[in-house]
Amino acid sequence: QDLVTKTTATGQVDSLIKYAVYRVDAAFEPNEIEEREFAENLVTVTGETNYTDNAPPSEAGYWYFVTAVTRNNVESTPTTAVNAGTVISNETESGAPGTFTLLQNYPNPFNPTTNISFSIPTSGYVELDVFDVVGRNVARLVEGSLSAGTHHVQFNASQLTSGIYLYRLSTGTNSITKRMMLIK
Repeated sequence: QDLVTKTTATGQVDSLIKYAVYRVDAAFEPNEIEEREFAENLVTVTGETNYTDNAPPSEAGYWYFVTAVTRNNVESTPTTAVNAGTVISNETESGAPGTFTLLQNYPNPFNPTTNISFSIPTSGYVELDVFDVVGRNVARLVEGSLSAGTHHVQFNASQLTSGIYLYRLSTGTNSITKRMMLIK
């Protein structure tokens, strides 16, 4: 394990041996210093440099930031919060999601690729389309029969201009539409 060291004001060396991982459920970038004060935002303290979160889905999406923690439990200034989008782990006992769900794309805004995730509770015909603000269909990302479960699609908008786009998930009985922003 690589240890990062810092010198305190008194000249003593203190080894950074752990990382505190924070998660904030918010639509907009949080204030890391303020959010660090809420105990419910602390997800884990770990010596590992990689962390996989198994949080339930969030309509707003999750923001993550990290602090280094010394051997004496002194935390560093937090990193800048990163929007990881929504986290998918909303499965029932049978392994299939219980509801028809279209999650917010991530990253958003994006350039030129973004990820779109959705869940369907039963197998069936599904369409996932992207529209410009005038209502023209600019891309069909999914068309066909899919099994029940959570699905992920990457959308490459390199051929489109900057702006607001809508994406719609449709089955025979359900339809959900969300907005996304392409910034080039």
